[in-house]
Amino acid sequence: HSAAEGYSALSMIDPLVDTIDEFVEAMSGSIEYVTTVSVTNSVRDAFMNGISIKKGSYIGLDGENILCSVDDKITAAVTTIKALPDIDSKETIIVFYGNDVTGEERDALESELNNLFPLFDIGFIEGGQPLYSFIISVE
Repeated sequence: HSAAEGYSALSMIDPLVDTIDEFVEAMSGSIEYVTTVSVTNSVRDAFMNGISIKKGSYIGLDGENILCSVDDKITAAVTTIKALPDIDSKETIIVFYGNDVTGEERDALESELNNLFPLFDIGFIEGGQPLYSFIISVE
């Protein structure tokens, strides 16, 4: 359903399985534990889910729900991850960062996530996506 789920499924590939069914089962079994969130710019003013959104602000989404609207993409990413109801049961965060993310912003987000989630495995991948600053897999 998302690039984050696809990445998780690919990470579960076991080339030593005997059948294609085992192969597919291993890949699809990991997807149920993946939560995908993203950060993008708002294209218009709006009010949704009790959140006031200004055009140009950064919004954090978990699928179809807007979880935050703020002026900074790093704050949007952190706020969105922290808003996940099952974050305490997760262990891994993979951040796919987009074309608009500078090296300094990437480093700032990495530092913030390491401080907030010191026991998590945290990774960053240059995703190059044009519309989303961050697509984040939390599993």
